[in-house]
Amino acid sequence: MQALEQLERLLDAQRDGLSRLLDLCMRERECLLTAGIAELDTVTREQAELLARQAWLSTQTFTALEDLACSLEMPAHSALSDLLPRLDAEAGSRLQRRARLLTELADTVQREGRVNWHLAQQALRYVDFTLKVIGQAKDGPHPYAPASPSAHRNGARLLMNSCA
Repeated sequence: MQALEQLERLLDAQRDGLSRLLDLCMRERECLLTAGIAELDTVTREQAELLARQAWLSTQTFTALEDLACSLEMPAHSALSDLLPRLDAEAGSRLQRRARLLTELADTVQREGRVNWHLAQQALRYVDFTLKVIGQAKDGPHPYAPASPSAHRNGARLLMNSCA
């Protein structure tokens, strides 16, 4: 069956892409922990390209799944679980194994992505805190505190002296 072979190839390609994405998540985490900003930019760009490819592969996979359903004389929008009983045992088990592995890998990538998101949020908070500390060291302990009333009197006195 040509549709089945195509579906298996696409599932394998998605698995390879998700494995690569997981590797990039690990590199991203390393960059976040070591402040490797230049490499983080490269990793993020690679992730974006890989995600675009994964989206294209997903579309192709759904098309191949529809083709397989039609070749088995089932409705085009049938779920994989509905198609498996119609396949021979070996092909069904291969396809089910690939789909399960793909699901597990997608869950792992999602979990690692969440961890990296939290690390990035912590890094942003640290940068914000550092900027506030630098601002306090430069401008005094409370750069945004309202001026004291004596400052207004001194300013008014200075203005009157310069006008006189």
